[in-house]
Formats: sequence, structure tokens, C-alpha cells
Amino acid sequence: MQKQILELLRELKSKLNMSLLLITHNIGLVAELCDKVAIMYAGRIVEFGDAETIFPSKSLNNPIHPYTIGLLNSVPNLDNIEQKLKSIKGVVPNMINTPPGCRFHPRCSHAIALCQEKNPEFIEIKPNHFVACHLSNSLSLKKRVS
Repeated sequence: MQKQILELLRELKSKLNMSLLLITHNIGLVAELCDKVAIMYAGRIVEFGDAETIFPSKSLNNPIHPYTIGLLNSVPNLDNIEQKLKSIKGVVPNMINTPPGCRFHPRCSHAIALCQEKNPEFIEIKPNHFVACHLSNSLSLKKRVS
């Protein structure tokens, strides 16, 4: 059934030259159907760009934000079913009382003091690829999805 719905959405999108907004946790669906992707964490967009730039299955394997990397690392790899899934440590914050600064900092293994103090600005790190992370230009974040 999902395959038929996807085909219908693809067909409508093409025939009517329309945009489609999907709100989902189904990364495979997003990679398959979307041209542009906004990754949100705790109500804030942390990474935005072309799907082919962010998703490894599309080609380039270029997620930058630690949450995006963690999210993609938690998706099962059907080519390697014995590969252990990786989870993102910690828990999602209480949305009534979110942490100061970057909302992901309590769960981020790269967090620095600035992450706790100030919400990061959304910056363009490559053409049409935006990230909200104080360390977006740091080499330590260039760790790719495994």
C-alpha cells in the first residue's frame, strides 16, 4: 500500500509541478521522495539542504549536524543486517522547559560550553546546505555516517 501511495505522490508532484511537505521519521521515505530536507530537533531546524547532499543513499554522504549524523546512523542498513544499530545517547528534552542554547547539547558528544549558552545561528556551509551548529566548520564534526 505504501508503495502505491508513493507512486501516486510522485506522479502528482511531477504532473502538477507541485511541492510536497512531509513530516515524518521515515528517513527512507524522505530520501526517496524529497528534493529538499529540513532536519528538526526539538522544534528547531538544525540542518537544511538538498536531499542528495544530506543523505548518503543519494550519493554524497554529507550530513554535518551531530543530530543528523546520529539520526542517519540509527537507520538499519539492509545490506548489512548484522550491523548493530547505533542510538543517540540521552533523552529528548522536555518541550515545556527546553535546555538553554542548542537544544541538542545535552545529547551531543561534540558539545562545548558555548552550546549550552547560545543557540547557534543557521549558516550556509556549502551552496544550499545550511547548519545550525557552533562547530559546523570543525574537523571533528566531519565524521560521516558509517
